[in-house]
Amino acid sequence: MIRPRGLTSEKVVIFKRKLLSWGGENFSVLPWRNRNRSFHSLIVELLLQRTKAEQVVPAYLQLKHRFPSSKALATASLEDIEKLIYSLGLKWRAGHILKLGQKIYYEYGGVPPLNREELMKLPGVGPYAAGAYLSLHSDIRAIIPDANMVRILGRVFGFTCYAETRKDKAFLKLCDRITPKRKFKEFNYAVLDFGRKVCTPTTPKHKVCPIKNICYYFMKNYQ
Repeated sequence: MIRPRGLTSEKVVIFKRKLLSWGGENFSVLPWRNRNRSFHSLIVELLLQRTKAEQVVPAYLQLKHRFPSSKALATASLEDIEKLIYSLGLKWRAGHILKLGQKIYYEYGGVPPLNREELMKLPGVGPYAAGAYLSLHSDIRAIIPDANMVRILGRVFGFTCYAETRKDKAFLKLCDRITPKRKFKEFNYAVLDFGRKVCTPTTPKHKVCPIKNICYYFMKNYQ
């Protein structure tokens, strides 16, 4: 179980305010960042797992062009999908995408469900993809417990991360506390962009970090 250090209501408020402000000024424009409940929006979240957004862009656009409807994807061949996402690696995702397309088309009429539990029953869809689809594409408040959230919260609130942190009940509770009730979409986008541009895995950019003054990791190691 995670054990945050210095977790106060004041720190949570400052963290949310500063991250939302930073996110508004540094929002990354990507082709899937819109309010769109289509199956493409769920599939792109599978493509983004363990893969940089910049790498996903061409594969996503090709896949969307090749399979404009859920029926087209449901009746595709595994080989066609493998060719389209070959550049991303992780070949196993092609099978998940095909099965996901079939499930959405034959059982949900071409549109993914809006229930977290139902989403997580779909092939390849876990807590991250379900939360991202609901929050970022469907305007439904949901947490996104991905590697960015683990790393950022771990550094700011001073807890040690481990392999199963994303499933840790205390961590999930903290994610829920941190995620705004109204501006949840803007916040979740800010976390994703901040983790990619500033609070990176190996060389965090402290000089441009807007939350370093409340960051346990920074104050312990660089003050």
